[in-house]
Amino acid sequence: MIQARRLLLRLLCWPLLSGGRAGRVGWALGLMLLLLAGCAKPPARQYRIGFSQCTNGDAWRLAMVAGMKKELSFYPEVSFRIKDAKDNSAR
Repeated sequence: MIQARRLLLRLLCWPLLSGGRAGRVGWALGLMLLLLAGCAKPPARQYRIGFSQCTNGDAWRLAMVAGMKKELSFYPEVSFRIKDAKDNSAR
């Protein structure tokens, strides 16, 4: 990364120190490198959803969890985690 910065700095400063056609070529190269460096796509954000229940034993809760998982399948950047206390309030 440091070497890339030094190269970019040299290419941008070189036209100031030299004149004529070499200066114009240096500016063009420096500008192209600067523009291409800005084309990098930012990393996708990742989200995590946590959900806890006292029990997941009845049909209504199972259907609710299935619905949440189905809906979240449309969003690959979201991870989903469920914890079940199995009717134990100490958990």
